[in-house]
Amino acid sequence: MKISLFWICAVLATAFFLAGCKNKPAPITLITHVQKTLNGFSFNDADRMIKNFEGSFNNPGKVEPSRFAPPSSLYAFYNYDDIKKINDLITREKDTLHKSIDGVRIYLGTENKYPATGKVIYHLFIVTTIGNGPGGSHADDYDHDSQYLNSNSKFGDANQDQESNGMAHGANLFGRYPGTDNCKAPSYRYVMRNDAFNWVQERCETKYPGLPANAPNWDSSGYNTRAEWFDLCFIRGLFKAILEAKNKLSGLRIYQSKGYIDKTSKARSAEGERDVFQLFPTKQDTNKIDADFYPCIEDLGTYIGNCSVIPNTNEEFVGHIKAKDAKEYVKAIRKQISETSVLSFFSYNNGELCPLSCK
Repeated sequence: MKISLFWICAVLATAFFLAGCKNKPAPITLITHVQKTLNGFSFNDADRMIKNFEGSFNNPGKVEPSRFAPPSSLYAFYNYDDIKKINDLITREKDTLHKSIDGVRIYLGTENKYPATGKVIYHLFIVTTIGNGPGGSHADDYDHDSQYLNSNSKFGDANQDQESNGMAHGANLFGRYPGTDNCKAPSYRYVMRNDAFNWVQERCETKYPGLPANAPNWDSSGYNTRAEWFDLCFIRGLFKAILEAKNKLSGLRIYQSKGYIDKTSKARSAEGERDVFQLFPTKQDTNKIDADFYPCIEDLGTYIGNCSVIPNTNEEFVGHIKAKDAKEYVKAIRKQISETSVLSFFSYNNGELCPLSCK
């Protein structure tokens, strides 16, 4: 029987085509250079709004209230995927590209210039900082090669005047007293629950039924902090704790609050109360609500950096240190903290406040 040469060629061509389709390489992920904040705002927009807010101060170099009226409340939320995207970017730039990232800075900005006509619209920006940049050791860095930042989507922006909506989505410090502390090994990063609640209440206008009688009233003066810087060791450790599957955490909530006693300035009062950002991990409750997570992450057994949080177990100790040495190190650090004034804990929040520390 004769077989057509054309038929043979057609069969071979079809086979090669199908093999090619079956084994075709995975699509290439394009990473595009951008100038953006870590939560997706372009440098131009963020820079403009940060300068707008700065312009609301009589003297941006001094600790004094902004001439803008504050909102009745302000917070931001980052879900698990948001934190993973930011963490992956920082890890790649620090560990693979060897950028000298030394932390992140959280800024407030406003769409309005001073004097404002109408309602002041606030925004929140997260920016990486580098240790050898122009203008200071914590110089802002907006330059990134990132696929997720190449999109037009913004996330983790400020929610203002939304106490009730925040409560519905797990921002419980707006209206529920968190109870007493049970942290076994708190570090100097940890906010005592009563302080955390009071600081948020100072910047929350709505007073819900059932709050303690001594809950602070809303402070209607302008914000006296423009930005806050957090060291990289702490931020990476906090993100690690959120992303570890065994901890079952769901994200991060940032509250704008007031009450930290800044002993380096006199701010508005003799005590020097400052506006600060409080960082709260979240955990989904039985209704899948991302509720504030009050227990300290030190007790989760997650070591997240000796610059910030004390390891709870030496099994989580990172580095080429023998278990015995790690145990003694942990003991020494805990002893040091117990013997110092650091016991006036104030949050997962040991940042540098601008003003006075702006670089």
